[in-house]
Amino acid sequence: MVTEFELRLAPVGPLVELGAFFFAPEQGARVLHFANELTRGLSDDFGVFIAGLSAPPAPFVPSEWQYRPCYALLSVGFGAREAHAQQADVVRSALRPAFELVTPLPYTELQKLFDASVPWGIHAYEKALSFEHLSEDAIGAFTRCFSAKPTPQCFMPILTLGGAYARAAEDVVAFGGKRSTRFVVNFTGMTDDPAQYASTVEWARSAYRELLPHAASSGSYVNYQVEADVARVRASYGPAKYARLAAIKAQYDPGNLFRLNANIEPEPAASSR
Repeated sequence: MVTEFELRLAPVGPLVELGAFFFAPEQGARVLHFANELTRGLSDDFGVFIAGLSAPPAPFVPSEWQYRPCYALLSVGFGAREAHAQQADVVRSALRPAFELVTPLPYTELQKLFDASVPWGIHAYEKALSFEHLSEDAIGAFTRCFSAKPTPQCFMPILTLGGAYARAAEDVVAFGGKRSTRFVVNFTGMTDDPAQYASTVEWARSAYRELLPHAASSGSYVNYQVEADVARVRASYGPAKYARLAAIKAQYDPGNLFRLNANIEPEPAASSR
């Protein structure tokens, strides 16, 4: 049981630089190839987020694009505005977005950017996989799955990892996943119509199955596991880390009372058996 967290804060903002670039579906493979290289060794002053989604009905979105499927590449700059402007120019020259929003905004508003896409009461289901590299086959599978999404709300975000995450040693953190992971690909099936929920669940499961052969393992970020079975939880942490956490669980929660999560089952350490 966790009774205390000690946090070390880092100064951010109050303003950060946002570059939100949107592309037609037929540009999907090019966007993913570009992101693969853009995020390699990216400075800590930048964050990048990629997604297959339906364009929101926001003021900056042209009316003919609202609700249409598209790909998004979001770049956030935490350093000098000039450096982020240069990166925005790199994106524009390489990909020619259909439309964009480049603006400073408060860091607190950045945290709310996707709130409207998940209103209270929506029916949602998700799975995810981790990748060290987006291979040609993985990109092909991603674009095929995106084109088959059954509702406008279905969402395929790709979270990019690096920086401090990649520099941490494997054995000093409890967080699951290898430090060599560069991308977490999520398959979120969503709908506001209960009658469509089954089709969104099957779509997310199908996308997981199609991308699995190209992933690092069957596991991934545990908060993205709606149906977290033992095998995938073990794969998410890896054998050594899972064994350490299971031994701690056996000491403090031997009856597995706290199990309504991506559960780690209590197992005594091998040396004490």
